[in-house]
Amino acid sequence: MTLQSNDLIPEQVYNPRQEVLYKLIVQLRSDGLSFIKISKKLNAWGIKTYRGNTWLPQSVHSVLKKKSLSEHRIR
Repeated sequence: MTLQSNDLIPEQVYNPRQEVLYKLIVQLRSDGLSFIKISKKLNAWGIKTYRGNTWLPQSVHSVLKKKSLSEHRIR
């Protein structure tokens, strides 16, 4: 059995692609979209997750949460 972990641990810095996706997700959230609607939009636009998968609402939430944790630990 192989366990997978997220490649973006709190101590890591987002790569340029992840930073763009994070900013896009933040903008969509500020526009009032739910995690479900954001995941559907990202999939409709053909944007894949870091691991090459389709987006789920949990994936969207995870991006926001991990960035928040990362910034909190840096301070």
